[in-house]
Amino acid sequence: MKLLERETLIDILNERLGNACRGLGHVVCLFGDAGVGKTALLRQFVDAAQTRVLWGACEDLSTPEALGPLRDWARESGISAYAETPQPGHRIQLFSDVLQALSSDQTIAIVEDLHWADGATLDLVRFLGRRIANKPVLLIVTARNEDSAARVRLRTALGQIPTEQKTYIDVPNLTAEAVEKLATNSGMDGKRLYQLSGGNAFFVTEILRGGDALPATVREAVLARFDRFPKSCQRVIQTIAVFPRRAEVWAVRKICPKEFDEIGRAVLAGLIDVRDGVYAFRHEIARRAVESTIPADKRREINRATLEVLRSEPKVAISRLVHHAEAAGETISVRELAPVAAAAASLAGAHREAARHYGTALTVAPDMDDRHRAQLFEKYAFELHLVGKLEEAIAAYESALELNRITGHRLTEGDNLRWMSRVHYLSGNRLLATRYARDALVILEAEEPGAELAMAYSNLGQLAMLEDDPTQTLRWSQKAIAIATRLDRNDIISHALNNSGAAQRWTDKAAARDNLDRSLQIALESDFPDHVARNYTNRAYVEINWLEHTNAHRFLKAGLMYCNERDLETWRTYIHGCRAQLLLREGKWDEAAAIAQEEILAVDATPMLRFPAVTALARIRSRRGDPDVADLLEMLASYIETGNEPPRFLLYVSICAEHAWVVGLADEQLRDLINQATLLASKTGDIWSAGELWFWGHKLGIEGLPEIALALPYQLMAAGHWAAAAAVWSETYCPYDRALALMSGDQAAQHEGLACLDDLGAKAVADRFRWSMRQHGARSIPRGPQLATRSNSSGLTRRQMTVLGLLAEGLSNADIANRLFVSTKTVDHHVSAILAKLEVRTRGQAVATARSIELI
Repeated sequence: MKLLERETLIDILNERLGNACRGLGHVVCLFGDAGVGKTALLRQFVDAAQTRVLWGACEDLSTPEALGPLRDWARESGISAYAETPQPGHRIQLFSDVLQALSSDQTIAIVEDLHWADGATLDLVRFLGRRIANKPVLLIVTARNEDSAARVRLRTALGQIPTEQKTYIDVPNLTAEAVEKLATNSGMDGKRLYQLSGGNAFFVTEILRGGDALPATVREAVLARFDRFPKSCQRVIQTIAVFPRRAEVWAVRKICPKEFDEIGRAVLAGLIDVRDGVYAFRHEIARRAVESTIPADKRREINRATLEVLRSEPKVAISRLVHHAEAAGETISVRELAPVAAAAASLAGAHREAARHYGTALTVAPDMDDRHRAQLFEKYAFELHLVGKLEEAIAAYESALELNRITGHRLTEGDNLRWMSRVHYLSGNRLLATRYARDALVILEAEEPGAELAMAYSNLGQLAMLEDDPTQTLRWSQKAIAIATRLDRNDIISHALNNSGAAQRWTDKAAARDNLDRSLQIALESDFPDHVARNYTNRAYVEINWLEHTNAHRFLKAGLMYCNERDLETWRTYIHGCRAQLLLREGKWDEAAAIAQEEILAVDATPMLRFPAVTALARIRSRRGDPDVADLLEMLASYIETGNEPPRFLLYVSICAEHAWVVGLADEQLRDLINQATLLASKTGDIWSAGELWFWGHKLGIEGLPEIALALPYQLMAAGHWAAAAAVWSETYCPYDRALALMSGDQAAQHEGLACLDDLGAKAVADRFRWSMRQHGARSIPRGPQLATRSNSSGLTRRQMTVLGLLAEGLSNADIANRLFVSTKTVDHHVSAILAKLEVRTRGQAVATARSIELI
């Protein structure tokens, strides 16, 4: 049957499929309310497609099954099934094998109900989406749009797929005209039907199937049909209803051997579908309506029988067994199965689901012995820390710590304290991180030296490195390496060398590079993903500190590629923020702002992980004169309260000093901060931060600043050699700093500096200099940007206004690139900047906002 009002959507899908068949793979994201008709739309589309179709879906289990849709694809196509206990590092190879298998033929790969997806499935979608641009694959995902938490997770996952490789489609409800047409064909009141259903396709269909009378709700419509079946048929239907999404035919036959043949009535009536050996309700809404009719004791009985039957089949996913064990109230089974499911989910990279399973196991483990409960809490805490739930991770480690103290396991107690140090640091509390690190040392040094003590030493070395204390860093690192070498623990050696190299950046450049290189080599050869990612982060950070931009870009690119390949979100977030800082320095402010805003909005990012992105965006907005700088400065200040370390403190004070000069407000508190920061920069040897503090302190008229070593361009500025300073900044690709140096020169230099500031979009800074020049009697001061740009309150550049106009025409990024004779990547950056400046999330919202404020 042809669907009403879906022709345009089918055309879009057919167009994307045609491109995919020519080797231009694409991702289509179908969004809509429950029952709006997403599945029906896909059925009609694929039925007409002469292409291989793989159909998978996520289930509403108590804890989602790791890579459930991949299992569905495997059943349909023979793609290597997901292993129950994959080895570490297996997942990327698995994803690569899946991509190769999908690409072996023209393929439509579908994942339904992505809002219920586990973390590993989201990672798979993201992995495929970034790599199918030159593959004959159309990947289609569907999701509901009413769940705000799910929307955030989906936006994070899908947002990392390149814009030109994905299409978002909102599936609308039926119009009143369409509903009235359907009602007329059934002899019903169309206006009343539309009023009841709101145009929801499933609601309309169920109400129409309910008979002559119009029920008050769709639930009543479903149950009215259910009540017409004989009791024997109802029992089978209710059994199917306890299965989220699908019930295998063989399983239903075993659970209901006497009533099994009755299910044919429900299939003929259209309540139940049977396809590929499984039964399923035509929609989740119907399943839940029927499930609600089952009394609690009867529901537990059915789930108990289901659990027994499913456990007899080795290929059934552990997550499904846990779901039915919970529903049946079988605590012994939950206690047995949940940790196994958690371990499998963790190895698959579904860390949220692993944490949920461990949490489930702990709810039924009060009578478990203390040692085993402590181990569960440790595993639970580890998974929680991976997904950014740091407060919960801290609470879990505290529980493990208490139990290990009771049982007298001193090594584990010490290791728990070291982990407490780590998670407190990640949460932004440096003070507690240091305290727990010291507490761990007291316990572990009293025991036989082992891996726990070596890691505790290296943890202290890391804390010292983050405090810019190379002496203490090297001390702790050498102690860690001595033990780790004896134990052949390359992971700890790599960790300690990483600390040493990063700490030596101001004292011994050659040694810093050598230690970082050795650390990276060990981590890569031994396949330690966390250590590799941390190394790339530190190496890029060090090169940025040295203003070695070419090297910094090389390590940032390598680090981002590595983290994306392995979906190491923690490190990817931090590295991306560092990239925003580097792009800011190079004058690529729109791109930097877009990256920074993306990371600031990241769901699981902690203050520590957001710090580079926040500093980059705060500087850009301060220099542009945007109104919301105060919020960003407040975010930085709140982090400094508990995460105060020299590099971050120096950067924070520099940003505050620059902003104070731009707005013309400086108080005694800021003067004290600048003095304190200047002394700290001298102590750590950070000559670049020292120079920046000197510059802004000088601009603010602060007298009596300590005499300390400055980086070369600041030395030249202090000596009055502004032209030489500008030349140094030019050689290091720092246009903003060059413009500041020129503003200390003669009239021609100042005019050139203003032009540079205007080109960068540093309106607030340029205006402040123009005011200062007028105060000093200067004449013929060049005007700022043209009125059209100045009157644009959103600060869009002329090229961004052009791109915005083309967005309003409905052009894709690729079409805009062709129109403007630029690369698609350049357009991506312009679009990201437009979204950031208009403070919206989608292209459609940008156009709507622009029209509302009469920009277009």
